[in-house]
Amino acid sequence: MQVSIGIYALIFIFFLLIIPGFLARRAYYNGEFSKEINWSRNTFSNFLSSLLVGIITVSVFVLIYNLISTSKISFDGILNLLDTYFIGDQYPRVISIKKRFDGFTEVFGSKYLPFIGFSYFFSLIIGFLFNRIVMTFDLDIKFKLLRFSNNWHYLTSGRILRLEKVDLPSEYKKYKVKNTFFDILVAENGDKTTLYSGLHADYEVSSVDVNKLEKIHLLQAARYKKNEEGMIERKEIPGNLFTIMGDRILNINTTYICYSETEFLKMRFKPYKIIFFSFQILRILTFFFMSGIFIFSLKIFSNEWFNYLLIKNWFYKLVVLLSINILLGLAIPFKLDNENFILKFIGWPSFLTSFFGFLLILLILLVFFSK
Repeated sequence: MQVSIGIYALIFIFFLLIIPGFLARRAYYNGEFSKEINWSRNTFSNFLSSLLVGIITVSVFVLIYNLISTSKISFDGILNLLDTYFIGDQYPRVISIKKRFDGFTEVFGSKYLPFIGFSYFFSLIIGFLFNRIVMTFDLDIKFKLLRFSNNWHYLTSGRILRLEKVDLPSEYKKYKVKNTFFDILVAENGDKTTLYSGLHADYEVSSVDVNKLEKIHLLQAARYKKNEEGMIERKEIPGNLFTIMGDRILNINTTYICYSETEFLKMRFKPYKIIFFSFQILRILTFFFMSGIFIFSLKIFSNEWFNYLLIKNWFYKLVVLLSINILLGLAIPFKLDNENFILKFIGWPSFLTSFFGFLLILLILLVFFSK
């Protein structure tokens, strides 16, 4: 059989594979990495990369969809339809194009459009999550294959200090950078140069070459110049933000100001506190929600055991509420240690006491419910 890739096959590949791949890559290269996808410079490379990423993301999406849905998506059926209608030459030429696609609008709206929409959304989520995982766990620092091309990100954020080839004291690698201070030597008219300094605010790179700095913005900027006596004077530059054009920069000296040990521990402890307090709030809301159901005998669940419990007296309901509260407490057996900025285990005596108390309540429920 002679195979020829027609316009319909290209449309199929573009919408079902290349676009999901591009969306995943766009979500991965977000923020200051967005210019790493340059279609005008690497069109073929971007198409190929998007195609490969699209094949992976769509395949994962189909596998997950088939696991949670009763209506399965078959790769065999998709490929057969593609070969029959779009690629191969075995379709009868006597049948008109119009008849070939009869009913396509209805099928597209009910089946293909939801699939395309969810696959696009899934691709965006996967790309963004992969970016967060790489950045959170410093995988780009540990593995050069995952390193971003934008080297200015590593310099301005201080993450360059964590690279293995950078030989610095351990405290620079342990603690996160709080501020980045730049001393920038700038070429002026003729052979004159001026030294500027300030805190890093932001930067802009070229869309053609992400390693070419176009602008750098400084906070609390100052200028250094020689006076008539030949002494260096520091002069504050008025204004909120000072911008230096990249093509005028001769060299940059960087000083990193790291968080102190206490600040670093507080910053690392904050997410744990949020999770802990969120769970405690959820625990309280669940308790009051179940209390309201038992007090007003609301039959909001179709479970036979639950509805049977609603007709019992207050003692049975109180025992169930107590067991729910203990079970939720066992799910996160920790307490906050605000002095050392850690979550501490409540201890095996307290945990085992709560656990055996929960088992005792279950035993009481089984005994009384069996009557």
